[in-house]
Amino acid sequence: MTSTPKSTTQEPPTVTRTLRVRLYPGTAANGQYLEQLAGACRFAWNHALAGHETDYQMWKASGKLGDGPGSPTFFTLGQRFTQLRNAPGHAWLQDYSYEIVRYACKYMGDAYAAFFDPDRPDHGRPQYKAKHYTQPAFTIPSRVRIEDGRLYIPKRGWMRLGPIHRYADGQPLTVRVR
Repeated sequence: MTSTPKSTTQEPPTVTRTLRVRLYPGTAANGQYLEQLAGACRFAWNHALAGHETDYQMWKASGKLGDGPGSPTFFTLGQRFTQLRNAPGHAWLQDYSYEIVRYACKYMGDAYAAFFDPDRPDHGRPQYKAKHYTQPAFTIPSRVRIEDGRLYIPKRGWMRLGPIHRYADGQPLTVRVR
């Protein structure tokens, strides 16, 4: 029986931190673009929710026995979003980053997973997002670039950030813009 030598050095534990930093769009056009991007994410959320509700109503009306359409996954919702983005009349969605708008489908999948999870009874059914009652927001899910106090928004460019005081040496994984 051979033994393998154990490493004397261990990797430090990964620490996840949340920072709140102000984003300065710079121009009114950039600010309007960010609001439109958040609106496209809200549209994707509402479309995915309506599609799942339609699937459920069709299953219910068919009278089939067994499990219903179940919890939609990020994969199935992503496929539905791709069909929506390529559909005629929705070409405006191509003006925005595919990854950012599709990430709303991940939140939808997570919301349905929490709704169907019996260990989490406090989560209700996902609801539609109203334009005037929902805070506009979106997530940059991957390839986040922050350099010299600026954040890179895909398909738009660099936007200035407020001062980042703590944990400046860390690498951001995702960025949530509100």
